[in-house]
Amino acid sequence: MRLVSVAIGVILLAFIAVLATRESGDGTASKSPLIGELVPKVTGESINGTDFDVDDFYNRWVLVNFFASWCVPCVREHPQLAEWQARNKEKGIV
Repeated sequence: MRLVSVAIGVILLAFIAVLATRESGDGTASKSPLIGELVPKVTGESINGTDFDVDDFYNRWVLVNFFASWCVPCVREHPQLAEWQARNKEKGIV
């Protein structure tokens, strides 16, 4: 029994040492070539039936949320996003 306790302790210490000495994930993150680039030209009809042109939102923050009707977390977050947008409308957030 004592041998098992010592083995578990050694394995735990080795695991902690590995976690403590590993590199941060910051250096392994991929860099998107799109950062700092202009938004592509997007036009069309909105869900409300009005014309949409991304140029109308120049120099404003725009949150684009892609979701599906069968995605339960997506459906749950929609009212929260609408509330957040209403609270931040005066800041130019669309």
